Amino acid sequence: MTTMTGTDGQQARWLALVMVAGLAGCGAGAPGPGELATGRQEQDLQATRPPVLRFAKRVQWFAEGSVDPAYVLPAAVPPPPPGTEWRARHTFPVGGQDVLEVLVFLAPLGAPTGGPSLFTVSQLRLQVDRFERSTTPAPNLAFSGRITETPVPSPFGPVIGRLASISAGYTPGPDPTFTLVGGAVAGSHATFLPLATGSLRLLEDEAGDRASP
Repeated sequence: MTTMTGTDGQQARWLALVMVAGLAGCGAGAPGPGELATGRQEQDLQATRPPVLRFAKRVQWFAEGSVDPAYVLPAAVPPPPPGTEWRARHTFPVGGQDVLEVLVFLAPLGAPTGGPSLFTVSQLRLQVDRFERSTTPAPNLAFSGRITETPVPSPFGPVIGRLASISAGYTPGPDPTFTLVGGAVAGSHATFLPLATGSLRLLEDEAGDRASP
């Protein structure tokens, strides 16, 4: 009897997503029973989430780029269907709260940043409890907190309740670029984008998080 390892199971889930995307003509998939159940859990979590904002009024961040399977651990990401690419999109804040969303999806190859998703692979939301930035030796930023919502569950398995951190280097200016964007979900997986584009707004005149020199 052949025993399936954790990585084998993750690869199987990714391959199933590729097949579903192909069968659906790369259309958006409807949520399954598991996703609907997860949605009910998220509503319960939202009802108990404290309304105090620490970071949402101080930083606004959007970054999107192509997912290179070589930058994903465990190595479980298969090639996307022809003419498409895996993308990851990071958005903070979400819903005016101290929440960072990471959306992994299928997009047409070479599509502009901010375009629609052909098929959503995963969607998680991180309740941020810490944000820091530094300008030494080059500009960089980091968010950390706990995953509280997965509107579309991760192919790497359950992640609600896990700690996570997201970081990036960036070039200052009106049209910033970001390097090594991404991070790790503790005990589950790590994903980084070699390069991403988007926007960044830092509001220096408000107190809150610590900023390194």
